[in-house]
Amino acid sequence: IMRPFSDENLTIRVTSVDQTSGAPRVAWSQTGGDDKALPPLSKGAEVELPAHLLAGGGPVILTESQYVYQPLLKLTKLTIPPFSHTAYHPPRNAAVSCADC
Repeated sequence: IMRPFSDENLTIRVTSVDQTSGAPRVAWSQTGGDDKALPPLSKGAEVELPAHLLAGGGPVILTESQYVYQPLLKLTKLTIPPFSHTAYHPPRNAAVSCADC
């Protein structure tokens, strides 16, 4: 999907959020790519979720991505902020575990 661009500047963080005991909190968090751009979230840290996801009270998978775009031709000194996107998904099963998180 990234071609002709390199995926070296892409960072992805996947976090499982648990809402069973009140406020949404991190159950586990994994990252891929440059850990400095999107480091894993600490287990138990409180997470902000959109209001429509809070009503269900179930687990949520939070996926965040960040891409630092560098033009193929560097004709200008234009600074482009990183592209980022956040997606929220209910898990297919009741809970998603991560043994090495």
